[in-house]
Amino acid sequence: VLSLATALKVQRDVEEPLKPCKGKEVTAMGKKWKCDGLSLEDCPNSYTSSGQNTFFQCGISGLQCLTTGPQCKVATTTITTTITTTITTTITTT
Repeated sequence: VLSLATALKVQRDVEEPLKPCKGKEVTAMGKKWKCDGLSLEDCPNSYTSSGQNTFFQCGISGLQCLTTGPQCKVATTTITTTITTTITTTITTT
């Protein structure tokens, strides 16, 4: 029989899936955590990297843009290319 405390711990340990990052990634010559250089207008639609494929949403705190989170995931795009090659062989006999 599970106790209430155990049930709450199990619920807390389940990770919620990351939401997609909104807007565009902010980069500044390879530096990380770059939300602080954004205007308040651009801030909510931007996200930044903390390194090793970890991204956080930018947000307004007071009168400045900061890396406030939450952590988010970058959508991936898959491009599939199909190449078809046709070879025609002509045999002439004499």
